[in-house]
Amino acid sequence: MNNLDEFIGSVLSSLSHARRIADEESIAIAEYYKDNPLLENLSIPRLRIPEMTLDIPVLIETISSRQSPKLKPAKDIVNHLMIKLTDAFKEVDDIPTSFYAEYEKNIISKLTPLLRSKSNRLLMTKERVIRLLETTFTSTLKTTQIPITRSQIDRFKLTISELSANNIFSTDPNSLKLSVNTSTSSVKETSTPDSIARIKLTLKEEGLEWNSIESATGETKRYLEIE
Repeated sequence: MNNLDEFIGSVLSSLSHARRIADEESIAIAEYYKDNPLLENLSIPRLRIPEMTLDIPVLIETISSRQSPKLKPAKDIVNHLMIKLTDAFKEVDDIPTSFYAEYEKNIISKLTPLLRSKSNRLLMTKERVIRLLETTFTSTLKTTQIPITRSQIDRFKLTISELSANNIFSTDPNSLKLSVNTSTSSVKETSTPDSIARIKLTLKEEGLEWNSIESATGETKRYLEIE
């Protein structure tokens, strides 16, 4: 028995690895063609699957309710963030400590109402907390008007985005879970065509490629973008 999200994730992950294996084989063929005078001018074979449809029968075993996330105290979240920021800027001491103090105060003032509101707690996600930390950083920059470079701003925001769920929540927020049985023998033995659930996945192949951009300070940043 597997959680439905884990099962589908495993299927998608396996297909991605299949793409990698096929690409590695194309590279090996390219090396072979290069060393063979009769083949070196021919195109290198590379298989692409523009679209694939999977029709998977499953048995739904159990459904577990959503566990409400429990945020850590605002001070704990801030402490985790400040430790990460101190580590990120340990070799650069251009940001005054007064900015950190103001930023910390502003975060606590915005997080505290969220912690007190039950409806907000139920809707709280890691992404929402990260967004709050980023907008608070931007507003604190405007009010303090400290001199800070674009590179430092980017590093600051990157450090904020790297906060993990464990830094934010004291309990792991779980969404609704569906436990399914995907064993072919079980599906055949314990179900009928009318009672069985089917998952139909239509997958289209897309690729990512590395690109790079150079900032005004000369720093090169690499990122992935869709082909």
